[in-house]
Amino acid sequence: PLRVEHFFPRDEAWKIYGPAIGAGIIAMWLAAGWVDRHRTDRVVLGLGALLLTAGSLTLRFGLETKPGIFWGLLVFVVGFALVEPILPALVTRYTGVAVRGTAAGAFSMSQFFGAGLGGVVAAFFLSRRVEYLFWFLAALSLIILIMAVWLPDPRRAKVEFLSS
Repeated sequence: PLRVEHFFPRDEAWKIYGPAIGAGIIAMWLAAGWVDRHRTDRVVLGLGALLLTAGSLTLRFGLETKPGIFWGLLVFVVGFALVEPILPALVTRYTGVAVRGTAAGAFSMSQFFGAGLGGVVAAFFLSRRVEYLFWFLAALSLIILIMAVWLPDPRRAKVEFLSS
């Protein structure tokens, strides 16, 4: 937001946030339908992770330009919109019926903890060198990509990481 304000005054911030959020909503809607029909949640998770990585790197290298911020934010938000709804669905697919509610609750709590920790980590990088924040985000996104590639298919392997 600090860089957005540099290029777009507050009353014009919608010009960058509107398209990014709109594209994210459309991507989430299309991906949800695709995953429900074709059970390709790991593929969509991997695609989302790739877009998160690309968006982070675009923001890193385009931080001083209006197009760099626009495209970086757009790609990052679309990647996030693909990853965000897939993760809770995967938690329920990989847990046994007896502990599914507990696993979903623990996952939800970890999301809130992660949001708070993300704010602290971002503040740390912003107080030092902002470009390192985008390298950090790209690295985390690559970890998600690796996990998506190596994650076993729950339909074929009958995987239950947590069971009764």
